[in-house]
Amino acid sequence: MTGRESDGVDRSGNGGTGEGQHTTEVDPPWEGLTGADLHAACMEAARDGDRRAMAKLVDELTPLVWHVARANGLDRQLAEDV
Repeated sequence: MTGRESDGVDRSGNGGTGEGQHTTEVDPPWEGLTGADLHAACMEAARDGDRRAMAKLVDELTPLVWHVARANGLDRQLAEDV
């Protein structure tokens, strides 16, 4: 295949240049980690600018932050701002 399907959309992943550039998705460094190890690896990657790491931290820690905020007496509206 040339990277263009019959509908004319470029699916080659090389921006349509035809130069054969390939990018491979590498497993993130936090893959397979749990708990503090996961959070530490994500923090390091997020510090280096990895947006996936920050998204993973948000996904992992939002329930904890919500629970702590509510357990400390914040109503729903205030807890949403934390």
